[in-house]
Amino acid sequence: MSVELIQPGDEVTIHIPDENWEWGYHPVEQQNGVKAIVMGYTEHIWSRVSGLKNKPGVYENTCWIKVKTEYGKEYVEFSGRLKLIDREEHDRRIELIKGVGTPGGKFIRDLPETKFWEGDKVKIKGKECKIVGIEYNWKKKGESMPYNYTDDGCGFMTEREHNIELIERGNVWKYYHDDKIEFKDIYEEGEFYKMIGRTDYVRNPVNGLYKWTKEEALQGIKDGIIDCITLSRGLGLGLDTKIRVEPIRYMDRDIGERIRTASIKGFEVE
Repeated sequence: MSVELIQPGDEVTIHIPDENWEWGYHPVEQQNGVKAIVMGYTEHIWSRVSGLKNKPGVYENTCWIKVKTEYGKEYVEFSGRLKLIDREEHDRRIELIKGVGTPGGKFIRDLPETKFWEGDKVKIKGKECKIVGIEYNWKKKGESMPYNYTDDGCGFMTEREHNIELIERGNVWKYYHDDKIEFKDIYEEGEFYKMIGRTDYVRNPVNGLYKWTKEEALQGIKDGIIDCITLSRGLGLGLDTKIRVEPIRYMDRDIGERIRTASIKGFEVE
């Protein structure tokens, strides 16, 4: 069983870290100890191209909490700045969370209907473009939905729905409508299924962690444990920043095996 540490209806105290308080973040009358009631969670959208396994839709955001202070103010606060007043209940929940984790935000509802989907080929201001994202949270009453688009694959711009004309449906729409999907090569196919969340990260059998060396990952491809790897740098800014190896296994095994075969050929793993 897993639970959220902070739940609707809880009585909590608010504690603002020194650095935030000193930088001018003063949402309440005093830095520490203001009492509040948890009114509920905010919402978070998982799009169709979030790269996660979650069903696309609107979810509870349990990191950002709606509270009402003892002075009557209602606002949203980060969960890490809230402390449960009932310490016995706090300790009970901590024990439940240990080794299991929190369940994460619950699914609330489906995504709103949109005229265009990610990947659709469209015409904007006379130019052929591609939709790369949908700004669900920006829509206001009486306004049309805003979409992010690119016309060169580098960066993106935003345009409202009424200024966009559909040329051709993209692979995301086709996937969710059981239409035929076409890819120019195996690399585009691999990126597509990763983008829509049809992959898993795999623990390294050597250490039981998600940390792999390149050599271990190549052996994992050969052994059929993983299908491919992505290489990226961490957040370090120095020239000695290490390359991070991300091992990937595809959930659809026919796709995974084709990508694994391409990986073996590309890396010449014998």
